[in-house]
Amino acid sequence: MKVQEVIFRAIAKKLTWWQAAEILGIPDSTMVRWLRGYENNGYDPRFWGRWKGHVEFNRVPLAVAEKTLSLYQQKYSHLSVSQFRARLSKEHGIQLTPSWLKLALDGAGLLNEGSSNTRTNGQRMKVQEKARVQDERLLVRNRNEPLRALRGKPTL
Repeated sequence: MKVQEVIFRAIAKKLTWWQAAEILGIPDSTMVRWLRGYENNGYDPRFWGRWKGHVEFNRVPLAVAEKTLSLYQQKYSHLSVSQFRARLSKEHGIQLTPSWLKLALDGAGLLNEGSSNTRTNGQRMKVQEKARVQDERLLVRNRNEPLRALRGKPTL
């Protein structure tokens, strides 16, 4: 499990902060320091991917992150990420970027594998297979059309 996922599960109250510290293998004092930092400065999930080229930081206050994840768990788990984002801004006045929201919900383990939010690899393969079969049918049909047209005509 990634550090980010453990943190999001603690924010979503699926784990206590002490359990998160134990899972990550860090002392309780370090987790307390991290938690204070999140409370004072907010939490940015892309912080853990900064060495992968993410340079912009979009920190969200810890209270807002907790409220967002609890709202999704309690009321809006049937919505997609984009629908949930629209509902958050319209009804609750919480403005979050789509990437932050997707990372948060996915990291906390709140998105269902079979939901419309994400396509599994098997579903993607099925779509690609259907497209390939349709392409082959078109090729075969197009190859046979000139032959059908020539059948009624005399040869020279």
